[in-house]
Amino acid sequence: MKRSLLWIIVLILSMSLVASFSLYGCKEEAVEEEAAEEEAVEEEVAAEEEVAAEEEVVEVVTGEIVATFRNLENIYWVEWDEGGKEAADALGLGYSSISADNSDDKQFAAIEDAITKNPLAVLLQPNSDAIVPGIIEMLEENEIPYVTMWDVPLDLDPDEYPYWAAHVTQNAFWQGYETARILCEALGGEGNIAVIEGYPGTYCSDQRTNGLLAALEEYPDVAIIAQGTGNYNRFDTLPVMEDFIVAHGDEIDGVWTSNDDSSMGVLEALQAAGMDDVLVTGIDCVEEAVQAIIDGDMLVSLGGDAKGMHGIGVLLAFDAINGNRQADGEKVIHFAPPVVNIDNAQEYYDANFTNYEPRPWDEWSITLNPDRVLPDFVKIAEKTEAGYWDLGN
Repeated sequence: MKRSLLWIIVLILSMSLVASFSLYGCKEEAVEEEAAEEEAVEEEVAAEEEVAAEEEVVEVVTGEIVATFRNLENIYWVEWDEGGKEAADALGLGYSSISADNSDDKQFAAIEDAITKNPLAVLLQPNSDAIVPGIIEMLEENEIPYVTMWDVPLDLDPDEYPYWAAHVTQNAFWQGYETARILCEALGGEGNIAVIEGYPGTYCSDQRTNGLLAALEEYPDVAIIAQGTGNYNRFDTLPVMEDFIVAHGDEIDGVWTSNDDSSMGVLEALQAAGMDDVLVTGIDCVEEAVQAIIDGDMLVSLGGDAKGMHGIGVLLAFDAINGNRQADGEKVIHFAPPVVNIDNAQEYYDANFTNYEPRPWDEWSITLNPDRVLPDFVKIAEKTEAGYWDLGN
């Protein structure tokens, strides 16, 4: 009897243990299932948020912008115009351009007319420094954002004008200095050079000439034997260079020019005179000049990429009209493309002409890409006590 009772107790305890283990296992399984369900829900929410973020469209202000520049005779400005349209198209802007045809009066009147059509922004490459204050006054009065490029009077400070979004320039002094230094080195530190200036009295032309003179101070045995003005174009340069050849002939060892289009006029005159050994420098890296370097007809050019420089101006205008204007103290942008010589001319030609690909303007826009990083050739100028225009001259 006692033994039977003992077996009954053992049996009951065994059944209790089995039941306990079963309950524990079920509870653990339920917890795991609940955790798996929560994880699945979290993953689904995260996926939906990711899709929503990818599909989110940034609302931007779009419309017509107006660009005006010196002329369409110089291939540099032709490339400039192409670059502005390229950037505008990429950013969803309408684009119209106005050539000043080398006339202050025409450019001023054209901007007056453009203002009546209420453009979103104006991109101004002035025909001369003198026209800038009057144009700025018009644009400020009409509350139209604007980006200036290249030439401005040095007594103006963009920070003092609320609608002056940015100024894009290159270090013209360095351009003049570096091309002159390279020329002097190629001449072995001695010889005679002819000089073709651009538009004397404008910031860019004067700074390039000042750079040339600074370089010559370091090469006392290199002398200027002829100096004239080519107005930045081959047509005006050609007769000037022809006169130099008549006056000095084989005494000319090298020619320094203020831009590539003038260099083309110099080369035409030299080749007609059979003076193929004269070294010629240029500035702008236009297609013809780069090809001339490849062919051995030119020594060097720099400061080019007209498409890229004007495109940066359009980009800054686009960001400005969308509420992302450059802060005070950061309104001057230095554009710094490379020096092109025989060592890299073919590579430059292929990248910028033969196999040219449009820039990723949308990726460089802070409006469309808050995490944007500007390309290496774009630098924000440091505003010193002397202002923006202390270019380390």
